[in-house]
Amino acid sequence: WLEYVRPSERLAGPVSLADTIRQAAIFCEPLLRKKDARLTLSLPDEVPTLRGFEDQLQQVFVNLITNAYHALPHQGGELNIDAHLGDEQVFVQVRDNGCGIRNVDLPHIFEPFFSTKDKGESTGLGLAIVRAIVRHHQGNIEVSSQETQGTTFTLRFTFRL
Repeated sequence: WLEYVRPSERLAGPVSLADTIRQAAIFCEPLLRKKDARLTLSLPDEVPTLRGFEDQLQQVFVNLITNAYHALPHQGGELNIDAHLGDEQVFVQVRDNGCGIRNVDLPHIFEPFFSTKDKGESTGLGLAIVRAIVRHHQGNIEVSSQETQGTTFTLRFTFRL
């Protein structure tokens, strides 16, 4: 946890956001197969290179995919990751058709040690770490969700051409 909130002594380098997302998807493929879930990537060729840490950004997407997996139905689960460009920004949406997040829980999901899972199943650090990493990369993360309808995480990163 502290690794993601303390400044790193490593130097940030160029990171292909599209490649990072693809690698996270490959890493999570065996997990998604357990529920016969379908993962669709829509990553345009012009997704820019960011300055940052590839391993940290990969962890963001592995965590979001894993969380979606836990929310997906046992059959017919769908997870979509889409990227699109705005003015000096890239937006990435991670969208699932899972059980959604209860309205009462939504304000707390990025808090350290908050979890909707049973005791012992989660540390409650996943989304707190995700938010810390995204912020460390000068980004922002938002969530929208409806119970029984699914969840969408929207990440925004600023880049300079």
